[in-house]
Amino acid sequence: MRDDRRDALVRATLAGAARRLPVRPLPALSVAPLVAPLVTLLLVLSPGSAAASALDPGAPFGEESATGELAQSGERADTPEPGGPEPGAVGSSSGGADAPGTPRPPDELLTLADALAVAQALHPTLAARQAEITVAQARLVQRLAARRPVVTASATYELSVASGVSRVGGSLDVPTDEGPRMEVVTQRFYSLGVSASQRILDFGLTRARVRAAEAEALAAERRALSAELDVLLGVRVAWHEALAAQQLVAVTREAEARARENEAQVRRFVETGLRAPVEQAQAEADVAMAEVAALNAEVAQYEALLLLMEAMGLPDVGALRLADSRPEALLEEELPDEALLALAVEQRPDLQAVRASLLASELTVEAAERAGLPVLNATANLSATGRDDQRIGWSAAVGLRLSWDAYRGGSIRAQADEAAALLAVQEAEERRLVQQLRTDLLAARGRIRATAGALSAADRGVAAARERLRLAEGRYTNGVGSLIEVSDARLGVVQAEGQRIQSELDLAVARVRLFAALGRAW
Repeated sequence: MRDDRRDALVRATLAGAARRLPVRPLPALSVAPLVAPLVTLLLVLSPGSAAASALDPGAPFGEESATGELAQSGERADTPEPGGPEPGAVGSSSGGADAPGTPRPPDELLTLADALAVAQALHPTLAARQAEITVAQARLVQRLAARRPVVTASATYELSVASGVSRVGGSLDVPTDEGPRMEVVTQRFYSLGVSASQRILDFGLTRARVRAAEAEALAAERRALSAELDVLLGVRVAWHEALAAQQLVAVTREAEARARENEAQVRRFVETGLRAPVEQAQAEADVAMAEVAALNAEVAQYEALLLLMEAMGLPDVGALRLADSRPEALLEEELPDEALLALAVEQRPDLQAVRASLLASELTVEAAERAGLPVLNATANLSATGRDDQRIGWSAAVGLRLSWDAYRGGSIRAQADEAAALLAVQEAEERRLVQQLRTDLLAARGRIRATAGALSAADRGVAAARERLRLAEGRYTNGVGSLIEVSDARLGVVQAEGQRIQSELDLAVARVRLFAALGRAW
């Protein structure tokens, strides 16, 4: 059921890729210096900014599952807004009943679980890693072939033509009146044969090579899993950044709507003589600045969706919305440092791949040292030969063959040295990964604690900013406040909402980074 739903989602997303997020052209306006803080905030929140680039990929503690049930890791998704997709639609949180290939409507909600499923099905990096697994398994089969007999069949057909000079009617030394005559002799030869050889003893050479190939196959599988985790982390980070951009669009559109309502109110006051005409010009400038901010937010959202589609392995972006969902707290956030590191070392697939490669290198060193020892094989052959003027004869033989490459110009010793050097490289890589893992774990947990406090402060800031705006609008309506006070309060709300959105994004990325450092995919 999950595979059918994933295929339907992939087809639906590709079918809707031709639609574009509408972006209205920017009006030619003289923007007042008041918009500078807002524009700076939008640039900070945009996916291409330096602040966004500094965020490393991570993974959340669970997402909404493709069947509508909460994943075991505990992530929740909010209820879709009125007018959104009904349960069972492709891309929603429950099992889909739509026919495969149904285009995604513009108001379709894309859940994080859906985005991860598409990435697993389409991302080219995962296809490349699967091909590497196939390569490693093929090499293992090649090594196993040394334990099996080698059978060779052969067939030969030969046509022989010879010529000579003879005298008609007698021997060559008896002269005749008829003179010499040319003779041509033709003969056909046949040969059929079958031979078999089975290695009996090689002093552990084949066993070491087979075990090394098995370890390399395991390392390839662990590397593929590590690559899958990296792809899923990229999707998660891009998804949270696109969600933040979508939320910022809603904030700026709300600010634009408030500015238009205020501009209409000012116009009525000016027409009745309660306010000076200069305040109407100020209100119109506020509307223009709010519209520019909303347009910039839409452009940032479009770019964020493009990055999300790239992370998912899709060629383009369609008109879609993201379901509101945030990662919940991890139980491992409260573990001691050493316990957290031990858990990550045990679960990380990249470390498992390095350990498998270490074992493969050790076995390769052993195989290289045994390559100079004798090899004993059992042999058997059966052959039949004949000519066109004789009966076919046959022969059979069995025996033992002992071969020993006593001297190869030093190549055996060089191969052993090469394998030992590669082993040292793998050991150093393991130590580097453990050190980097410790840094990532402690840094991610430190960011979680810091950003959790920042988010709490941002929530209080949003509440205070909205209260300030409410009071400023009330004062202006009652004739005791100024339009500048209202404009400053409205900008303060946008900035506070933007800071809250950024704090939510920072906390989500910090948690998914900790989730990733623990080596978890779901």
